[in-house]
Amino acid sequence: MSWINTDLLPGIGLYGLIYVTFRKRIDRFASGRFNHLTWRFVCFYGLFTCLQWLVRFTPVVGQMEIKYWTPVCISIVRTLLLTQLYWIRWVRQSAIMRLVLVVLQVIHPELYIMLVVSIHRDFLPSFWSMHGILGKELCHVATSFSLFMALLFIVYLLDRIKRKDESDSQLPENQKPGTP
Repeated sequence: MSWINTDLLPGIGLYGLIYVTFRKRIDRFASGRFNHLTWRFVCFYGLFTCLQWLVRFTPVVGQMEIKYWTPVCISIVRTLLLTQLYWIRWVRQSAIMRLVLVVLQVIHPELYIMLVVSIHRDFLPSFWSMHGILGKELCHVATSFSLFMALLFIVYLLDRIKRKDESDSQLPENQKPGTP
């Protein structure tokens, strides 16, 4: 179950950028249903992730100092806010708001906080090759996007199967597929 711990926000942000760029083609491909399923999946992913974090970190809250608890709270609030904003219709439909969400979803504030703290003179590393972040970040975004699209494709296929079964059940008995 380690794939649950994978942060999908960068993948969601990259999908948002692709959606803003190719909105008409994506909506034409799936008649608008794909975007609807996407934002619902993102909202439920955000709720699931926050619940998972709360269950995982609640037992250790009393053992942590406040300076160590702050990055956990930032991650929870960031994920919850950035995923639940998709419930608002004008946020989903505005290209500018989607681009703002893309930037906020791809950037990890805790990573940049760690880098700024590590630049302090007491924490200067003996060599800087361990701070080759660009390659790691690009791999993380690519992995996150791949996992997000795979999960979204599965949700889309399940929705198509469900809608097909519902439409087949509404047909009269002599028009159902497989009947002569």
